[in-house]
Amino acid sequence: YTQTVEFEELGFLYKFFYIYPTFACFRLRMFIGMGLAECVCQMSGLGAYPVCCQPVPGLGPRDYKTVEKL
Repeated sequence: YTQTVEFEELGFLYKFFYIYPTFACFRLRMFIGMGLAECVCQMSGLGAYPVCCQPVPGLGPRDYKTVEKL
């Protein structure tokens, strides 16, 4: 539809309000996929820091000296 002459003859506002929701829908689909993938990784026990660093959820590691030794 966007490649037709009819679409080219329409005004800027119509084109903008036609393309923006379409783009937002595809972008939202990617964000949902990334969020679900992150949830799966967290639920399976995968994390950014090993257990020896004593990580705290949302705060990162507590034992920074162990992180530096890794």
